[in-house]
Amino acid sequence: MSDVFQCPKCGSKYNRDLHYKKLLDMQSMIVLLSCGEEIKDMCGSCNYMTYNRDIKVYKTKYGVSCYLSCGGDLAVAEASFIDIEIRPDGSYGDVAYFNRINVPSKNRGVGIGRDLLVSLLDTCKDNEIAIILDINPYGDLTYEQLESWYKRYGFKEYDGVLWYIPKS
Repeated sequence: MSDVFQCPKCGSKYNRDLHYKKLLDMQSMIVLLSCGEEIKDMCGSCNYMTYNRDIKVYKTKYGVSCYLSCGGDLAVAEASFIDIEIRPDGSYGDVAYFNRINVPSKNRGVGIGRDLLVSLLDTCKDNEIAIILDINPYGDLTYEQLESWYKRYGFKEYDGVLWYIPKS
């Protein structure tokens, strides 16, 4: 385990060997994280953590779904195929409507939503599926916060609607 880790939050780079002991010490202090996952990496500069999560990804004729079991609850991200072939950038191909991303309230704030979204987008990119998203805020998140969050992962606005269009 001598490869370099780059923190997705602050961009710091360091050798994993140097921080692995700190990571193990931290893991021994945490008996159970929100979904029982193990810490995968931790940034030595900002303490941002990534986790080993067993996200199940399914691509069917109906769309793409990602699931993570969270101690009896289910976190989910789903996109369903719709009957549109032309994309706003002029390209053609499959398009899915982003139905939902839902993380149980007791499991929020530890990156589960991010990991589900990244799994969904990776699957869509691998299969050249574009995603259309209509933001419907609920809970304590505003439209602006959600829009900013989705744009960080590659969604772009076309005529007031957010799209994720994979690059071939």
